Amino acid sequence: MTNIQLYKKVAFFVRPYRFFFIGALVLSIVAVCAELVVPVLTRQAIDKHIGRRYYYITKKDAALFETNNLSNEVKMFSDGSLLIDYGSISELSRNNRQVIAENKDLFELFYLVSSDKYSGPLLETMIKKEGYYLVPYSNLVSLNRNAIRQLRAHDIESVVLIFMIIMGLTVAGFITAYAELLLVSYSSNHVIHDIRMALYKKVVNLPVCYFEEHKTGKIVTRISNDIENIQEFFAAVFVNIIKDIAIITGIVAVLIVIDLRLGLVTMAMLPVAAFISAIFRKKMRRSFTRVREALAVVNGRLSETLSGIAVIQIFKQQSAFLNVFNKESKNYRNASSRQVFINSVFTPMISMLRYCGMGYIIYLGSNDVARGFITLGTLVVFIAYLEKFFRPIQDIAEKIQIVQSALASADRVFTLMDQEPEYDCSQSGSCRELVAKKSEYFIEFCNVWFAYREEDWVLRDFSMKISHGEVVAIVGETGCGKSTIIKLLSRMYMIQKGAIYINGININSISKKSLRRLIGVVQQNVTLFSDTVRYNILLGREPAGGRSFEDVCNYASCTSFIEKLPYKADTMLSEEGKSLSFGERQLISFARIVAYDPAIFILDEATSNIDTETEHSIQKALNRILKEKSSIVIAHRLSTIRHSDKIVVVSNGSIIESGSHNDLMSKKGRYYRLYMIQYKEHLEEDDIKILEVK
Repeated sequence: MTNIQLYKKVAFFVRPYRFFFIGALVLSIVAVCAELVVPVLTRQAIDKHIGRRYYYITKKDAALFETNNLSNEVKMFSDGSLLIDYGSISELSRNNRQVIAENKDLFELFYLVSSDKYSGPLLETMIKKEGYYLVPYSNLVSLNRNAIRQLRAHDIESVVLIFMIIMGLTVAGFITAYAELLLVSYSSNHVIHDIRMALYKKVVNLPVCYFEEHKTGKIVTRISNDIENIQEFFAAVFVNIIKDIAIITGIVAVLIVIDLRLGLVTMAMLPVAAFISAIFRKKMRRSFTRVREALAVVNGRLSETLSGIAVIQIFKQQSAFLNVFNKESKNYRNASSRQVFINSVFTPMISMLRYCGMGYIIYLGSNDVARGFITLGTLVVFIAYLEKFFRPIQDIAEKIQIVQSALASADRVFTLMDQEPEYDCSQSGSCRELVAKKSEYFIEFCNVWFAYREEDWVLRDFSMKISHGEVVAIVGETGCGKSTIIKLLSRMYMIQKGAIYINGININSISKKSLRRLIGVVQQNVTLFSDTVRYNILLGREPAGGRSFEDVCNYASCTSFIEKLPYKADTMLSEEGKSLSFGERQLISFARIVAYDPAIFILDEATSNIDTETEHSIQKALNRILKEKSSIVIAHRLSTIRHSDKIVVVSNGSIIESGSHNDLMSKKGRYYRLYMIQYKEHLEEDDIKILEVK
């Protein structure tokens, strides 16, 4: 996925909060302006007040200057002499500055004060000239403190005023930065929340086959680590990088206005920084991608290890798993080391450019100050701006790492988000809705062919009918396709050939919501959530069919063990219900399906982990519940299906036998052999009679 495509996808989530981001951007620009004004005010204080002095140019020397290019800061007396403000040298033409640089030792420096603003005692060295007092600058050091205060009262007031303005700008910058941070935090948190929820919604609606082909750890990494990387981009980069660009642009513009030559030298460093960034940008992107992929593998292995820790310990596989994890962890370490190496080269190169640039500017500026070509305040401003100039460049260099990490994460997040959702005919607008409370339902498999992988058929021309109220049991060897039949009926997978009908309607034409509402499945592997027993049974809904919660528990024969729990039905379960036995978990699963009250019951090895006594209790409840239901039972324990209306024997994806228990036993076919293997020593009397007749 290209960067432009990623930016467009991110923009979709940013759009609802765009005004917050715009507000944060405006505040950041205000803060930038306040920050850029401070060095200018500092220069004003140094050149115009702290170091205020004038070159006195006699009438004879005034002929050296281009008087038509003199600025307003130059005072021309009636006798043809000039007073040139030292702090305004930068405003003179290049030729006039060159004259000062070449003859500055010939021009005497004076301090100038307006006669109407000075009320102190007259000094011997004072020269009154057309409304001004001129004091030789070299004589100021011989004056006492009081005389200096009287003479420079206006400068002192101006410096204090500038200081107050700088303090005000600092406070304003703090307030705007605080407000900007609030807006960025609010909007970025909401954007990330929306992305996380959209990704979670996508994940829970992906087809089951996706989760069978991808490790859980990788998916968890997308929702957690990758989302965090994107959040870091919004929090640290999204607005700040624009702010940094504004600072760089503003500084270059101000420096060019102050001194064209030094400004151009400063601007010449931008292409060098851009070139360095361009070289490392692609390397960083690839590096971050490898790091994230390696981290996903490590997380997947860790998740797999924790979920199977009992098996690992029973079979003493700690060393084997440790070796595998060590290898995968080393891959992650190597990828991270490569990333650190790239960063450790890139960041110092920008720093080196920074210090080389500052050193060169100081060298050029100090020479110009020494020659009288620019003022000391101008050099101070350049140094201050250079520090500010390279700081955003350094920030951008560091933020490029965050951007590349966020882009790599966004690529994986949106790739997952772009996965095709589970098929639902509602997308085409041609759906049929089936009412779950309709009295009769019948199911028909017509010449169904299905393969998880191309041409590796699990079901071959499979056909079967289930009438309303009929209990059909499916048996066969492991891997013959029994559970696949259930997945296809629930439309967890799409068949390649043939069709499945409910009440004569192709299930591909039934909305997913309506179809899943009709079907209830009790599986061998029970999924429980870290919540109360009550929630795990009801899943946040009221029991269907007008039953109470207590009725549901009684039907499922789980009242007795629930009553023994510390807080009964309100007891919090641990992760995956590990505090319960396998049998108790399965009873909860059975109670869940009773509360759901579907029209079609599917029991997939539902009683495999329940003791015989509990199984008999459940069987009695089933006999009541399944009277008016179409039901499919998958079982390895053949004793649990003896009373089914029809038993279907599946082998290699096809039906090889079908009939009642007695019929199949009398045929002495595949079912007979399976039954004999399991219960040869415990054959019931009816079976013995059948065998004797045969």
